[in-house]
Amino acid sequence: MTSLFILDDLEAIEPLIESLSIGKEDCSAFFRSLLNEAVRSKVSYFVKGNDGKIAGVRLSTFLTRSETDRETEYTPTPELSPNLERAQCLLWHLNRQFWQNMSPDIEKVYYLMAVILAPQFRYTDLADKLVHHNMDEVIYSL
Repeated sequence: MTSLFILDDLEAIEPLIESLSIGKEDCSAFFRSLLNEAVRSKVSYFVKGNDGKIAGVRLSTFLTRSETDRETEYTPTPELSPNLERAQCLLWHLNRQFWQNMSPDIEKVYYLMAVILAPQFRYTDLADKLVHHNMDEVIYSL
């Protein structure tokens, strides 16, 4: 349901499709992987409007140094298109660089992946509310 909300929003996925030269199917696979990671983190939220439809989504997770250190080399995913595979590899390397540049005493960081709103909620304060919702829990989890 949430992945359909994101994929139906062309403004949310168009930059990804254009910059990576990928199709909507590859984009769907990419967002599904983000969703899986975000849902496991328990710090992502979605909000429904009065009509029961999704009004907005906050996809977020935690990144840990120890998890990054365990993955000593990038493992390709054969079912991805070449362009999406390159993007995944780039993200893997950026994550490693992030931790190399981070102070060694920091083990865990909060990572806000995306805030996506339905068109009718874009010029409201919903994005701000989603970004700041339950931040005490996030801070406590760090």
